[in-house]
Amino acid sequence: MLARLRDAPFDEATLAIQFVALGVAMHVGLRPGWIAAAALIMAAGAYAWARAYKRHRHVTDTPTSRIASAPQGYVELCGKAASHEGRVLAAKLTGARCVWFRYVVEERIKDSWRRIDGGASHDTFLLRDGTGECVVDPDGAWVLTAQKKRWTRSPYRYTEWWIAEGDPLYALGDFTTWQPVDHMGSVSEEVSLLLAKWKADRPGLLARFDADRNGEISLDEWEAARREALAAIEAARRQRAAQPGMHLMRTPEVPDRPYLLSARPPEDLSRRLRYWVWGHFTTMCLGFAGFALLMGGR
Repeated sequence: MLARLRDAPFDEATLAIQFVALGVAMHVGLRPGWIAAAALIMAAGAYAWARAYKRHRHVTDTPTSRIASAPQGYVELCGKAASHEGRVLAAKLTGARCVWFRYVVEERIKDSWRRIDGGASHDTFLLRDGTGECVVDPDGAWVLTAQKKRWTRSPYRYTEWWIAEGDPLYALGDFTTWQPVDHMGSVSEEVSLLLAKWKADRPGLLARFDADRNGEISLDEWEAARREALAAIEAARRQRAAQPGMHLMRTPEVPDRPYLLSARPPEDLSRRLRYWVWGHFTTMCLGFAGFALLMGGR
């Protein structure tokens, strides 16, 4: 069971654990087992409901931003999925060209399926919205895809989900812009490094700055070299500062903020999130009712 749940989304995993607890209680058939199962179902349902409700509120309350003008921090973006230039990703089982995939391989054991392999891609990809492009890091995201294929080749069952290039893409997470200037050292440090590089090539240094050709660099000649190095560094910094920044979408640093990626229409995503809110609320109430009845029947 643990192996099967390893790559399962949180909501499905919670329901699976609740069904296992119910099954164990039915198998044991003793009152303490039913009490423990009811308590577990109630607690898991309460935790999952709170998490699902918070996730739904974040989706409905966060306004959509445009990449070119998005603020730094927790934002919502809508656009199209795209691959990095020159990079091609193929889904592991179907071979479909995509930007992200997840797969599960199961083996038939009597009347049930046992997971024997599975995983998801970790490559980054792009979200484009007409005003710019944002690099998306899928690690840690709850991903809802529009593409799915399942087939059976006895005794195995294969399932794969993927986001194809050009699919509509919704993203809710932490948005950060990395500017080239953010990674620059101080001017004096860069000048010192450039001068050290020139000094390592003594013949070149003499050819450029030994004005009186006496085979030595005087203080005045070294000052001229320093001025040229400073001018070169300042020109390079101006060029780097003019380059556009790189936008990145990733897992939020605040733990209770969800990270969502969806290739489904926004109304489909909202509807599915509502289903999970009510589903977890129902299991919580059923667990509470069962626990109360069992404890009250002493």
